Parts: sequence; C-alpha cells; structure tokens
Amino acid sequence: MIAVISIILFLSFISWMYIFNIYEIDIKIDKYTLFLNGGSSAVIELVPMNSIGMKAPFRNVNSKIKFIDGKELVNVIYESQNKIVLKSKSDTGKVELKIESDYLLYPNKYNFEIKLSEAS
Repeated sequence: MIAVISIILFLSFISWMYIFNIYEIDIKIDKYTLFLNGGSSAVIELVPMNSIGMKAPFRNVNSKIKFIDGKELVNVIYESQNKIVLKSKSDTGKVELKIESDYLLYPNKYNFEIKLSEAS
C-alpha cells in the first residue's frame, strides 16, 4: 500500500514539474501590419509553455499588455490576460505595445504599422 501511494505521489510530482509547470511564454502575433480597409485585425496571444515544449494544460499567464504609443489608432476588440485583438481605426501610423509577465525575463516591445491599403 505504501509503495502504491509513493508511486502516485512521485508521478504527481513529475507531472507537475514537466507538464503543468510554466517554463516560458510563447508570444504569437499573426500580423505586424494593419490596413484601413476595415477587415484588418491583429491577434496577440501569450501561450504558457511547459518543459516539453507544449502548451501547459489548465494554466493561464498573468500578463499586462500596455500601449506605449498609438493607442488612438486602434480599437481593442477583445482583451484578456492571454490574448488581445486589435483592429485599425481611421488613421495611419505606428502602434507600440509592451508585454510584461512574471514568466518573461524582460518586458517585450512590439511595433505595428497601420497603412492605407495592401498596395501602398
């Protein structure tokens, strides 16, 4: 009986350390350029990664996504701790974001450009 409990505890510990524990964050951005055609949007997603290199199940990232410059150029359609969706408004320009998290060594900065159309 003690051996079974020991094996269960050992497997639980190994599962926590290698499968459920967050080791890094993968920041996925689908577009760095937005267009004023009305259907252009950018999705920024923070994915918690485990030591195996897969998404850590049942875990969320506590993060802060802040606008440094150009907040007036975009609408935030959806925002959560792990995901933000931006859509361009009516002006061209540059938008700069800063992403901070407990699992990032330094804050990351990302630049987005808003153009008139795909041809320009």
